[in-house]
Amino acid sequence: MNNEEFQKIVLEQFGKINTRFDGLDSRLDKMDSRLDKMDSRLDKMDSRLDKMDSRLDKMDSRLDKMDSRLD
Repeated sequence: MNNEEFQKIVLEQFGKINTRFDGLDSRLDKMDSRLDKMDSRLDKMDSRLDKMDSRLDKMDSRLDKMDSRLD
């Protein structure tokens, strides 16, 4: 095998490796996008849970007041 044949083989292999990296990069971009969406949904759910917790605290306080009036 001469130098030119060797260089050709090396360049072909680098091309294949580069193609695989492009595929992996694309898949990582998709995963990153999905994680962003999931993170956003979790933030919304966390906010809603905080609001519900606050409402429950208010209701509990009102029930305590009503209970004290009945005593």
